[in-house]
Amino acid sequence: MQRHIHSTGNLPRAVQVVGNKTKSLQASIETTDFNRVALEIFDEQRGRNPVYAEWLTLIGAGDYRPAHWTEIPCAPISLFRTHEVKTGEWNAETHFSSSGTTGAQTSTHLVRNLDAYQQGCIRTFEQQFGSLENLLVLALLPNYLEREHSGLIAMMDGFLRKSAAGSGYFLHDHGRLREVIRAAFAKTQSVLLWGVSYALLDLVEDGELVLPAGSRVIETGGMKGRRAELTRPANRPTHRHSRP
Repeated sequence: MQRHIHSTGNLPRAVQVVGNKTKSLQASIETTDFNRVALEIFDEQRGRNPVYAEWLTLIGAGDYRPAHWTEIPCAPISLFRTHEVKTGEWNAETHFSSSGTTGAQTSTHLVRNLDAYQQGCIRTFEQQFGSLENLLVLALLPNYLEREHSGLIAMMDGFLRKSAAGSGYFLHDHGRLREVIRAAFAKTQSVLLWGVSYALLDLVEDGELVLPAGSRVIETGGMKGRRAELTRPANRPTHRHSRP
């Protein structure tokens, strides 16, 4: 049985990997029709990803020509657990693996260039939320820190290198995390609190949590078997921030 390997590289024109550098054509994508770019990437994946191409053939879509990106067939997760899924030929610098919290066999995401992955994550985040440089990033991600090959931790490592002094991981140290948040509040420094769902709930159950104005809370990962799963509307930690 082969391990799942999901490609991050070899995308046509949208992202071109050249040696150890990733050339972004972000400006081109922003001024071009997204649907055309997505269909172009689909053609590339079908043409150079043999596992995906075989799966399309097996479901009767070998010659399928979608008219819109929403019609592109998505390979099932079970395929990613049992096969090497890779577009083109290249050597991996590292890999990410799924958490396996559901008890299922884990999947593996082969990463051609870790810096390219991190820079892409940073660019995408900053397009939506602004620069990381003056933002205090506080990561409460115990489940992810306690295992190897987490894609989220690799992304967060890149964020922390660029964010404001004092940013970092807090594992289970809620007391120190609260001290850092209080100090940020006193300086009116915006905070990005990024945490796994159950850890955020543990944190707010310890007592009231007051964040500086302009702060954000991002939750991810669910309960990881630590609590009963909740629907999204119910799964939002209650927090207050100061008035502008």
